[in-house]
Amino acid sequence: LQEGYKLLSNEDLRQLQEEQNVDDENMDEKDLAEQHQEFKEKIQDICDLLTQTENQLIGHQEALIIETDKSELQQYQTKQEELQKDMQANTQALAEIVKNTEMFLKENGEKLSQEDKTALEKKLNEAKTKCLLLSQKAEESRKELDKAVTTAIKQETEKVAAREQLEESKSTIENLLDWLSNIDKEAEHGEKKCQPVIKQNCNHFQEGDVESLAGEDDELNGNLLDVQEQNASQVDGQVKPKEDNLNKQYQKIKAQHEKIISQQQAVIIATQSAQALLEKQGHHLSLEEKEKIQRNMKELKMQYDTTLAESEHRLKLTRSLQEELEKFDADYSEFESWLQQAEQELENLEM
Repeated sequence: LQEGYKLLSNEDLRQLQEEQNVDDENMDEKDLAEQHQEFKEKIQDICDLLTQTENQLIGHQEALIIETDKSELQQYQTKQEELQKDMQANTQALAEIVKNTEMFLKENGEKLSQEDKTALEKKLNEAKTKCLLLSQKAEESRKELDKAVTTAIKQETEKVAAREQLEESKSTIENLLDWLSNIDKEAEHGEKKCQPVIKQNCNHFQEGDVESLAGEDDELNGNLLDVQEQNASQVDGQVKPKEDNLNKQYQKIKAQHEKIISQQQAVIIATQSAQALLEKQGHHLSLEEKEKIQRNMKELKMQYDTTLAESEHRLKLTRSLQEELEKFDADYSEFESWLQQAEQELENLEM
């Protein structure tokens, strides 16, 4: 009886042990499946995060194509920095998952089905490759953004400099135009104060009509030359201009002419600077601004050339009048001497 009970007890123990082993195996398989699923989900989560990051990078790269504003690009640059910080954290998390997954496969790979093992290894390699490529893309995107921001800053600086040069050029040209306008007014005032009239063969010519005469080589012999001055003196019924007054007028016109010539270099520099601005920085200016500075350049050149030509004409005409006055004075002195001699001879005859 005791032997029978002992045999039964041993049999029951073996059965119980087998059942326990089965339960343990079932439990191991359950834990293994749960771990497998856990690693699979973690890798998938990382892959999803990497995909989101990739989409953001694509958005930044597209912005580089259409965006040139410095402020907007700097905002993208800030977002890029934040993105790369997130990527660094994701990379560290992925490294930890890769380490644990590889350890899991090393210890339990034989217990997994070939399909599950291959799928997990494939997903793991996919995540590692994607992370590496994305890191490279992120670095390339950062460099492109940095370059775009640098270019935008440079363009904005050039634009500001171009506008400063434009304002400076406009101010210089407008000041020169005002100066020329004042010179013209001074000349007109001088002409009104003292307007010479040439009487040649009983014909009168105003100062503006003498241009054809002033350049001729022939002398105006026998002409009466009048200068309408307040201080003019009367000689034998003819108006005789005072030489001092005409000399003063000539010196005044000559000084004004020298002032105009002294500004010639300033006019040349102003027009050349404005032209250089249009050629080199014109793309930073609006069409209206470019057209206005071109009009100002043209107006300055035309007004200066006109003012210079008129000044040269006045100077030449006044000098011609001086020469005529000197000739007239010489002729008058000779005639006066002859007349006095003739009168003396006549008196002698009468005696």
